[in-house]
Amino acid sequence: MVRNLLVVMLLVALLVGCATAAKPTLLVAEPPDLAVDAQPTLLPSPTSTLIIATPKSGQDAMVANGDEAYPSPVDAELSGPYPGPEPTMDVTPLTAALAQTPAIPKVVVPTPSAGKATVTGRVYYRVDDDTREPLQYARVFLARRLRDAQGQPSFMVSLSKGSAPMTITDGEGAFAFGDVNVEGYALIIELGSQLVLAHDLLADRDVVFMAEADQTFDVGEILVAPR
Repeated sequence: MVRNLLVVMLLVALLVGCATAAKPTLLVAEPPDLAVDAQPTLLPSPTSTLIIATPKSGQDAMVANGDEAYPSPVDAELSGPYPGPEPTMDVTPLTAALAQTPAIPKVVVPTPSAGKATVTGRVYYRVDDDTREPLQYARVFLARRLRDAQGQPSFMVSLSKGSAPMTITDGEGAFAFGDVNVEGYALIIELGSQLVLAHDLLADRDVVFMAEADQTFDVGEILVAPR
């Protein structure tokens, strides 16, 4: 009798223990809040460079607001321990690369195609009051002159580096544009990281002109300097 009672009590204890066993803890990762309506960041699209010019009294001239282009990075090695004194730039690789750059062939002025124009000239760079040198291997652009309400060329020019006529001066500073559309233009020169409206120091005037069909326009020799 006592033995049966012990067995019953043991079974009851086992049943109670199984019924009250604690459930394991589950770690649940909540999904991110998808209710936030994230707005994309809009980047500005490329636009044309607008150079506004003001005429000088007594002459057809313009003074431009220069457009600065972001300079391209230059690879160079830095010597010196770190940490330590301020490192110095080793320009030997850059100098060697420039020395190996092939020279641009001498410019040959093309004959204009039917209904088109040719523009040519030679650019010198003022080093100081007594010295001038040919502006070698510089990019030169033709910026289109905008027209006023009466349809006449105004003192504003528009330049898009991606589509404007562009050429490079040779070792003597000469340049030539072939098959130019008949239009009013201003000569734009890239000096270092700046795009500047070409101002001829010899004649004290800005280089603006009208390209005419079947004609070659020669701006002559001009002397320029940074603005």
